[in-house]
Amino acid sequence: MKAENYILTEDNKMFIFSALNRVISENVLTKNEKIGVIIKNLDSIRHDSQNRLLHAIFRQISDLTASTGKGERVPADTIKAALKDKFLGYKATQLKKKIVYELKSTARLNKKECAEFTNNIIQWCNETNIPLVLKTKDYEYLTN
Repeated sequence: MKAENYILTEDNKMFIFSALNRVISENVLTKNEKIGVIIKNLDSIRHDSQNRLLHAIFRQISDLTASTGKGERVPADTIKAALKDKFLGYKATQLKKKIVYELKSTARLNKKECAEFTNNIIQWCNETNIPLVLKTKDYEYLTN
């Protein structure tokens, strides 16, 4: 079953309840599967600006890899995965009788978690002498 995300508003609440009813009918009642429903306060979801800053940092680190070693650039997605492994870890999901571990998603981080993740990366860059160029306005996204 694919994850479905909806934002509940006064205008679409009947659609959301209908979608939830459909998912329950198709998966729980028909296939006897277990599902979970997560309700989040949207005020706590990370800002697009936080995400853009995070990806700018991944690109900067990626660009710097071309000037070291054999001159081959490590893709930003590879940098992102390595840093998620280092600072966010893995999420365990049970699929039938197996437990599957996958890197935690940055898309699911709230403002505070995203700020902590970004701060950890910046601190790690400082400790490992990886020069980052951040603008003054970037620092407002490093707080929760």
